[in-house]
Amino acid sequence: MLLFGRRFSTSSKLGTAAAAKIKNTASLSRPNYDFKAIRAAPEVYQDSVDRRRAKLAGGATIADFVDLYSTLLTAKSERDELLFKRKTIQNQLKNGKRGQEKENGHTSSLDSSEDPRTILSHIKNLLKEREKHIISLEDTIYPLVESIPNLISPDSIIDNQQLVGMIHADKQIPADPTRSHKDIGVNLGILDFDSASRVSGTSSYYLVNDGALLEQALIQYALSKCRQHGWSMLTPPSLVRQEFTTACGFKPRDQNNEQQVYIIADDALNGESKVGSHCLTGTAEIPLAGYNAHKTIPLTENDRPVIRKAGVSRSYRAEAGARGADTKGLYRVHEFSKVEMFAWTTSSDVSTSIKVHEEMLSLQKEILTELGLCCRVLNMPPDDLGAPAYKKYDIEAWMPGRGSWGEVTSTSNCLDYQSRRLHTKYHTADGSLRYAMTLNGTAMAVPRVIIAIIENNYDPQMNRIEIPSVLRKYMDENLYIEYQGPN
Repeated sequence: MLLFGRRFSTSSKLGTAAAAKIKNTASLSRPNYDFKAIRAAPEVYQDSVDRRRAKLAGGATIADFVDLYSTLLTAKSERDELLFKRKTIQNQLKNGKRGQEKENGHTSSLDSSEDPRTILSHIKNLLKEREKHIISLEDTIYPLVESIPNLISPDSIIDNQQLVGMIHADKQIPADPTRSHKDIGVNLGILDFDSASRVSGTSSYYLVNDGALLEQALIQYALSKCRQHGWSMLTPPSLVRQEFTTACGFKPRDQNNEQQVYIIADDALNGESKVGSHCLTGTAEIPLAGYNAHKTIPLTENDRPVIRKAGVSRSYRAEAGARGADTKGLYRVHEFSKVEMFAWTTSSDVSTSIKVHEEMLSLQKEILTELGLCCRVLNMPPDDLGAPAYKKYDIEAWMPGRGSWGEVTSTSNCLDYQSRRLHTKYHTADGSLRYAMTLNGTAMAVPRVIIAIIENNYDPQMNRIEIPSVLRKYMDENLYIEYQGPN
């Protein structure tokens, strides 16, 4: 399919494979960016940059890329001409011939008065210069293209977030600071921030007794819903190489240059000589995406157009720069549990990924509906898509104690942005290789859902929290969370 002048495929052809083929490598190969697509539609990509308010490497523009890429193509063409001329002269020397040869459109003449070995020496020096020039150009072009964001869905070309649905709108209760999850949780003995602060510092917490049980109940409930909808389970690592984080579109620092990713300082512990090559993931999306890195996966256009994986992991976020009410309680914390969905789809056209994206949103809405939470569903504008997302939905739950809506799920369609960087492909029916499309979505962001449950389900008269009915089988069939005495 041609989307904005861009084809989601490669031209190489191989035999079909029933199972994933893996390239054994300790690190990622250089990304296979779609240079031709960017060059063919520079105005579309520049529009994406502008609408996202993104900054390209070195302060460049898409026009700068087009100029650099044209220069690179010229340099490679000149190198290829020299290589052909060298081959021609070498063949002439080998065959004892002098004169003219023509092959693949190239013509090379060798005057009888010229010394072939002198010419070969001159070509050798020219090739060194051309290769050095090519490497220099690529060293400029690749970081520039790495910073170019994905295309934007026509549905997402909006100025502000767009309300596209409500869940339990009738359950929205007035804002009330006495419903603060932090105060309620501490008073009921299910949250402990003071002890965590002494052990780990700010933005840390202990979940205690029924608080800990509630976390596990939410995880098991979310995993159960995922399995019911065809998502197979995967337990991913939380420690990954930084190159995988970058390939997924995450940056160690935000737009204000504040650190958002925990970098491992001493990688000698991981058998790596390079300091800081690993980091702790802020979402299971990264290791789930990396699961199929350098693989040819068993997708087929008709029989198996999508592969679905769901995983639970601990997530780590530095949250540098977070201030105010968001830093109090569970809303912005450094470490938390999260259930994540990740999918790979075929890419002959974008419709399959669009369909799966809507299915993921539907599952998210189903989970929050069954939890009985008042939520709003939002289609997000370009400046909230990050670099990799083509389209993104957020769902925010009403949190009366905070007096505001808070994001509890997000789901993004990333087209082939990540797979081109992770080298995840599949075979088409004719044996050619295409890059898969990738999608990700939250099934359960545990701390924020706990906030919503506490602040909406708290009964101040009885001093207890009603447990959502779908969670009770995971919580010893209890109906309420009540004070159980000192810990």
